[in-house]
Amino acid sequence: MMNIDGAPVAVGEHIKLQLLGTGAKGDLYGRHKGFVVFVRDVKTTTPQDIIMVEVVEVKERCAFAKKV
Repeated sequence: MMNIDGAPVAVGEHIKLQLLGTGAKGDLYGRHKGFVVFVRDVKTTTPQDIIMVEVVEVKERCAFAKKV
């Protein structure tokens, strides 16, 4: 797993995420330990759902994940 210093998630990690809303580009997002995680290409869930995701990319201020 690769981790950016200070990020509470790492690439390849599976986490449970409560969706909080929709971002500017249409991705749903939630927070994991205060860190924003965007979930790409998820159309079958809505904000407030809790889903399992796999982290696929970690940046300095956010991460991107896919539903598993």
